[in-house]
Amino acid sequence: MTAHRNIPLTAEQKTELDKKRQGQNERKAKSRARLQKFDMKEVRFEASKSQRDQLNDLCNATTGEPYSKQEMILKLIR
Repeated sequence: MTAHRNIPLTAEQKTELDKKRQGQNERKAKSRARLQKFDMKEVRFEASKSQRDQLNDLCNATTGEPYSKQEMILKLIR
């Protein structure tokens, strides 16, 4: 394992890093606003291997691009 050294950033690199962070912060703020607007909450649950395999099969059983697991679960609920 090598030691990590702090290499000073140039002013240009700092500006780019600040722009990147600002963009990330703006995207996260938009995401939070959307979640709040629609009162969306994260839901977690446990599933056995066979249930996860069935979910994967359902996601891939579509024509075109496969559904994400979230999309498929929400589609099944509707």
